[in-house]
Amino acid sequence: MEFEKIENAVVSFDASFFTNEANIQELGQSVAFTIGRMIVVDASFIDVLRTRGPLEEKKAQCLFPALLSAAIAQKTHPLDRIYALRDLIDEKLNDSASPDTHLQLLLVGVAALYGFVQANWTGPPLANYEPLFGAMEQAEAISDFHVDGEQFYKKTVAVELLLLARAILVQNIQNFRNSRSKSLWSARCSFKQQELLSGPSETLRVQLTAQLNKAVYAYPEHPLLSLEFGLVYNYYQDSVRAREHFFKAKEESGLVADLSGMLGRRTKYQTFDTAQLVLLARSQSKAQGEKTLEGGFKNEVKHEDTWDEGSLAHAKLKEDEATADMKILTEENLTLMDQCILLALCLNVRNENPRHGLTWEEMKAYVDRILKNPNNWMIHSMGLLVKARLEALRERTADRAAMQIQVLVDQFNETDQDDSKVPIRMKHIFSLAYPPKNQVELEVGRIYLSLGIARTAMAIFERLEYWAEVIECLQICKDFDGALKIVKERMTLEGETPELLCILGDVVSKNEDKIAAYQKAWDVSKGRSARAKRQLGIMAMNEGKFKDAMVHLKQALAINPQYSGTWFRLGVSGMASDDYQTAATAFARVTVLSPEDGEAWSNLASCLYKMNKLKEAYSAYKEALRHNENWRIWENFVTVCVKTGRFGEAIYALNRLLDIKDKHVDINVLGMLVQLVTDKELGSEETIEVLHKQLREYMARLTSKISNDPALWHVYAFYYERLGNAEKASEYRQRQVRALSSAGGWEHDSLKFQVLVDATEKLIRNQIQLQDKNPLHATILSMRSWLRRAQDSLGESDDWKRLQDLLKKSEEAEAQK
Repeated sequence: MEFEKIENAVVSFDASFFTNEANIQELGQSVAFTIGRMIVVDASFIDVLRTRGPLEEKKAQCLFPALLSAAIAQKTHPLDRIYALRDLIDEKLNDSASPDTHLQLLLVGVAALYGFVQANWTGPPLANYEPLFGAMEQAEAISDFHVDGEQFYKKTVAVELLLLARAILVQNIQNFRNSRSKSLWSARCSFKQQELLSGPSETLRVQLTAQLNKAVYAYPEHPLLSLEFGLVYNYYQDSVRAREHFFKAKEESGLVADLSGMLGRRTKYQTFDTAQLVLLARSQSKAQGEKTLEGGFKNEVKHEDTWDEGSLAHAKLKEDEATADMKILTEENLTLMDQCILLALCLNVRNENPRHGLTWEEMKAYVDRILKNPNNWMIHSMGLLVKARLEALRERTADRAAMQIQVLVDQFNETDQDDSKVPIRMKHIFSLAYPPKNQVELEVGRIYLSLGIARTAMAIFERLEYWAEVIECLQICKDFDGALKIVKERMTLEGETPELLCILGDVVSKNEDKIAAYQKAWDVSKGRSARAKRQLGIMAMNEGKFKDAMVHLKQALAINPQYSGTWFRLGVSGMASDDYQTAATAFARVTVLSPEDGEAWSNLASCLYKMNKLKEAYSAYKEALRHNENWRIWENFVTVCVKTGRFGEAIYALNRLLDIKDKHVDINVLGMLVQLVTDKELGSEETIEVLHKQLREYMARLTSKISNDPALWHVYAFYYERLGNAEKASEYRQRQVRALSSAGGWEHDSLKFQVLVDATEKLIRNQIQLQDKNPLHATILSMRSWLRRAQDSLGESDDWKRLQDLLKKSEEAEAQK
């Protein structure tokens, strides 16, 4: 039982457990308790691995030193020593191993993971760190972490700590039978590896979700687990599942949070109150011991320090609006866990909506609520990062965004701040989407690039060794020779690596040189460079070679199927090649990876329609319209609704189409709808009447916008002819004939003349049935005029003679009335 308490305290990073006098008296002699205290309270991760500090006097009871010494004695190469240690731990965790053995070794893996996170995420740099297994080449150290063709960041620090953590927490995970948190630590370790890869990995995604599912089973209804699960889904851009887990974490925590509007002022110089979007939030439990730091942390760039000094950091709300209850909801301190959940919900707002003003304001409301109470250095840093990302989207505030993110980069090395000691930095690192230091610095470079400061951005990218971004900067500066020179210099230093060969393909101008570079990258990687195949696929598409593109793209996806853009291109190539089955499969995969991609849903529906799977196409179009109200999707949706007998939805869709694209209608589909509505038994008389009323209202609305389209008047007249209403049919047929005759050109065009005669024949048929002879007389006069005008060009045609016969028939009918 005591071991489970220690394990749970390490999972929640609960320092109070290890400083509690009763716990020290009861568990202080335990090695596991000492390791836990060194991790959570002292953050002396390397001392745990070196068996220094408080562990020295208990060295005889420690298991790890003997295993480490044995591994070093067995092998000479550092990587081989890590593998040997992994196997020795495997042997140690046998069926007879005690709970203390299991927990000791698990916590060693946890210490190694935290040490790695400190070295690459939170800082400060590890002091006096010396490799445990001996020095090894960086390229060799990271080679084990390349997955699915995605490259591990080459300048990662203290890689052996991740190798050690993985050996214990991932590769030996099945041997920890007496651990409740093993799956959680395994997932955390794998996720940190994923975050340092060049792109998402399917292998790691499957591994992560499997371990997190087991962790959720071990810790049911725990907001921490739901939050971390949501962050994993958010990383893989699965916004639907991410949203589910974020809201689940919110529910489990008891957090109340809703957007609302209040009067207030946004700038210093504003003289009147305007509506401000604010987040009303309250924690279920009081934020005990979590005091707001007066004046905030030193890592926040103040508004007055930038040229946008007139704006306020937080909206100043109108005093009489801010009642006591409202002040609690807008200003009261929140628990640290709830602040983490709000930051995750802020990410959810970004995923749910396109980049427009409302989303910017919504996200800012979330961030403002968190930054009002600077309680924890790491959470506050994440809030500042999100705020800076928002400000980077606006030209007026982009400079402050760059300054703010640069401060976040610089704070990595700070060691003398009481409010940012290592344990504080570590407490919530797994509950935040805070990126590693190299990616934070990369964001600074990208903001500079967006502001047109390409040379400054290039210096950052060059220091980080992001060569693709360096090349992009040189190309923006029109220094194409310099770009090619840098690639060749890197090849001289590093050799012809797949990554550099792909960059070379991006730089050279001739298509044949590009293809040669990408193909060589594929060959050098021994068929593992997904990027090379993706680029070859794109080039084949650009040249219209869609079948070749499909071959390349399928090979890229076989290596790493996590790229929704590649699946989308495969789908487009399949449609262009009339391979609708392949295209449908590809677009279906896009909708799994990016459930809110309306274009993918629409293309999937189009493929299903081509395959005559109308019910499935209907469902896909419905989903497409949830995310993208493009008029073409509505038009296709109308067709599917008509063909599947959903006439009410078809009429609604036609109206929406008219809202979006004024004066637009597909006459053929409308004609089909009219024929089917007037043909079939549609249920009760009440249902039929409602449907006919909706159809008439739509056609009246349409003809009020389009009054000179004969095809539209033909459909209108056809509708009433099907209903047997000769008077209405005659009225709209007359409008069709009038539109045809006024269009002109029929006097010399046999086709146009034929259409006019056909419409006139139907008009006369309706008018003969009417009691009133005036409409028929008007048509007779028109026919006489048409015959005279068309006689010279079409006097010998069958249609001219047919019009003559119609005139004679009409005159006889008029005489009989």
